Amino acid sequence: MDIALVDIPERPVAAILHVGPYPLIGVAFDRLGDWAQRNAGLITGPPMALYPDDSQTTAPDELRSFAALPIAPQASIDPAGTVERITVAGGRYAVAAHHGNYAGLANAWQEFMAAVAADGLNPDWSRSCFEVYANEPGTVPEDELVTEMYQPIS
Repeated sequence: MDIALVDIPERPVAAILHVGPYPLIGVAFDRLGDWAQRNAGLITGPPMALYPDDSQTTAPDELRSFAALPIAPQASIDPAGTVERITVAGGRYAVAAHHGNYAGLANAWQEFMAAVAADGLNPDWSRSCFEVYANEPGTVPEDELVTEMYQPIS
């Protein structure tokens, strides 16, 4: 697996929390999609999923993840709504791409993390790893989906 190292600035996102097994985050994305239709002018990039918990040490029904959309720095979000404004931490990240359907993401993450270790890189567990969905189902054939995986590096 090809890994690149990138430095990214911190970025604000509009996010909806999901608690439970990571593969069930689709419900949060559905709710975020409804919000996005009403607030399209605030969105500055493709959808993301943030994973603050370690799936190796957290019970599946307690895992937290966020369905998210990058937003403009000056964007205001109604604090009484289900969407919250959070910040994706900036810094150095290892990045790799998964090509294909989302069902293959768990295996892709395992391969990615093995490659990170093999390259002698040290994950920074104080920051969330995340995915960026470069394209979406329905816009390209399933085998052409591209998901970028980001692991913070110390």
